[in-house]
Amino acid sequence: MTAITTPSVHLLIVDSDPIVLSVLNEQLQSEGFQVSTASTSAEGLQSLQEGAFSVVLAAQELEGMTGIELLAKVKERHASAVRILSSSSLSLIELCEAVKSGAADRFIVKPWLREELLTILRNTAALQFAKPAETDEGFEETGAPSVESAAENAPEGSQGTITSEEGETPS
Repeated sequence: MTAITTPSVHLLIVDSDPIVLSVLNEQLQSEGFQVSTASTSAEGLQSLQEGAFSVVLAAQELEGMTGIELLAKVKERHASAVRILSSSSLSLIELCEAVKSGAADRFIVKPWLREELLTILRNTAALQFAKPAETDEGFEETGAPSVESAAENAPEGSQGTITSEEGETPS
């Protein structure tokens, strides 16, 4: 199988299961990701002090603190890193709450399908590299102008039509 070209994404995986770390390290490197691993939250935090990561994938079940607690610390110290929580023990409601609280940007339920994880990571990489090089006011995360910015910067007297993704004009 040929690896799909992935922009240079440096991924930190924090999981207490050495088999998960080994398998993910091997599979994701073969897909073009730069991978670092840590087996405890303390090792994960140490890795974050030593280098920059585009994505942090943390298991909920860790020694020292939970994955949610770790990802909250990642958000404080490395706001640009995408934070993904993985768990086999949390309910879907708890996983959604982790995203809603801002600790995690995304979640994936263990056991996951290989292609599911790869899709999440590729989409994350694509979104990160679609952002403008500098954070420009008036741009959304995708790098596209926000509706508010477009309206403010439109020439005086100009008119436009807002349509849905399906091409329909809202009433």
